[in-house]
Amino acid sequence: MADFYSRFQARATKQLTKRKQGVIRYIAPDTPGANPWDTPAPSSPILLPGATANGVSQEFLSEKVTTSDTEVTASVFGATPEVGGVVEIDGVERQVVEVKPVPAAGVVVVWKIFVKG
Repeated sequence: MADFYSRFQARATKQLTKRKQGVIRYIAPDTPGANPWDTPAPSSPILLPGATANGVSQEFLSEKVTTSDTEVTASVFGATPEVGGVVEIDGVERQVVEVKPVPAAGVVVVWKIFVKG
């Protein structure tokens, strides 16, 4: 079954890369230092070659995600997006408020990343 979803993942990456919109990058939250007084290490931006940004679909609206937010659909990119990270869309940084893997279990085919603004 994992092979089945791996093929879906490859197909989704190919299709999203074709439909790429602008420049979309993911910046993970800063990594804390070994001690509380250490300066956190900043994360490097990761370019998302297969990503689209749209208004939020009604099915994903919740207390955290509202109609004024943006839904980023991204192919798998070698990191796991986290709440607290930042998605930069055409140079504008937006705070990640929710992340949903699709499907919810097993091999991730695409990420649904919801950002403020």
